[in-house]
Amino acid sequence: MKKLILALAIPAVLLASCGKTSENADTTQLVALNERLEMAQDSKDSLIFLMSDIYSGVEEINVQEGLLYNLRGSDNVDKKQEIIENLARIKAELQAKQARLDDMTARFNAQNDKTGQLAKEVERLKTLVQQKEARITELQAQLASAQETITNLNTEVNTTREALSQETQAKEQAQAETKQAQAETEQAVNDANRVYYAIGTSSELKSHGILEKKFLGKTKVMQGNFEMSYFQKADRRSLSVIPCHNKKVKVLTSQPKDSYQIVENADGTKSIKITNPARFWGLSDFLVIQVG
Repeated sequence: MKKLILALAIPAVLLASCGKTSENADTTQLVALNERLEMAQDSKDSLIFLMSDIYSGVEEINVQEGLLYNLRGSDNVDKKQEIIENLARIKAELQAKQARLDDMTARFNAQNDKTGQLAKEVERLKTLVQQKEARITELQAQLASAQETITNLNTEVNTTREALSQETQAKEQAQAETKQAQAETEQAVNDANRVYYAIGTSSELKSHGILEKKFLGKTKVMQGNFEMSYFQKADRRSLSVIPCHNKKVKVLTSQPKDSYQIVENADGTKSIKITNPARFWGLSDFLVIQVG
């Protein structure tokens, strides 16, 4: 509408001032002047649009600063890194827009269309942009310092975790070795206290290679290849009585007679009662008992 009014007003002014100038010349001058005015108006519109765009950039800085304020005391590294990148981008955009603003202002002034209020607004906007650029630099420095602190803390945490992990592994290994040593010791003690006894008739003991009759009635016990599976395993520390389930019982191996007793049970069967385990097993870990 302004362009239209201006375009209509200019011909009237020029016609009154030109007097008797030819119609063609007047028309040419009017068209040229109208085009210059339209270009000036377009430049002003572009300048105002650019200023609005810069204000939007300034507002985005405020938003990023607000986000940074909310993150104080937080260790959200990814979010802080995002803010750092946003601030760098906004700063670059503002610098580019500042350059465009300077260029457009120069061209706008060259067209001798210096609206007082617009010129003041442009200067105020330049000052604001400079302030915000300085603020961005300050925020970037703060973020870099915070990032360095976070990195150092993360390094310390990782170092502590690694030391704790190594300490835990060493402790677990020591516990495992101690447990293994205890098991081996217990097994060795059990093996040292393991004894074997076999109970059977003469024929049964012979059939398993435990008893062998020799010439003149001599008996050899466990001198050849006897069958080990026929023996029962026991622990000398807990074995005190051996039930034989027979009324006739005879110890064939070399256990001292004063280290045991052959006792009779209520049902008439007999058992071997060990009275002195140390002497009883002192000569051999094997005991052979013949019944029947």
